[in-house]
Order: sequence, then structure tokens, then C-alpha cells
Amino acid sequence: GNKEQQKIIIELVDKMLSLNKELRDLPENSEKWLATKSEIEKTDKKIDQEVYKIYGLTGEEVKVVEG
Repeated sequence: GNKEQQKIIIELVDKMLSLNKELRDLPENSEKWLATKSEIEKTDKKIDQEVYKIYGLTGEEVKVVEG
């Protein structure tokens, strides 16, 4: 249900925060930096998907939201 999805989102947001913190401490464009950055982008997309699920957006509506 909704509680479960909120929990997932909270965990993903926590992950984002720690990844962003990690990113700041890494030398820019190093291998680890790029890997972390790509992980951030993936996590960001996952958060979006979970939010869409909560609001019950369809694939079509998501396209509209993401422009």
C-alpha cells in the first residue's frame, strides 16, 4: 500500500543524500565519481517512478509530466 511506497521513497531519498555527499568528496570525473553520478541518476529515476505509482499516473501521463 501507500505506507510501503512511502517507506521505499524515504529509503531512496536517504540513498540520494549519501550518494550526493560521497560525490562531493570524490575527485571530479574520476571513475568512482562517474559511477556515483550514474547511481544518483538511476536512484533519481526510481524515486520518480515510485512517486508516479503513489499518484497512480499512467505511462501516458508520465510522458506529459516529464515533457
